[in-house]
Amino acid sequence: MLLGSLFIITGSVQASANIVNPNQVYSYTVMQRDIERLVKEYPDLVSSESLGQTAYGRQLWAVKLGRGESVLFLNGSHHAREWMTSALLIK
Repeated sequence: MLLGSLFIITGSVQASANIVNPNQVYSYTVMQRDIERLVKEYPDLVSSESLGQTAYGRQLWAVKLGRGESVLFLNGSHHAREWMTSALLIK
């Protein structure tokens, strides 16, 4: 399956240096750090919240990108050891 994304950003919002490095093993700790950095760098466009905890005490993160009523749900990290889906979604 091929997923494509189209981002149209208007106004003065511009991307700064790359926050996410997908060219590494993408651990839970790295993902959590990247989510925090994205929320800090783009507070008007990115927000996050915990949906609960795993049996191992890790937070289940929901990250919202953009504003408005349109909704698109993308899911990553739903299988153990499939870290690449998280890295691609966060990137």
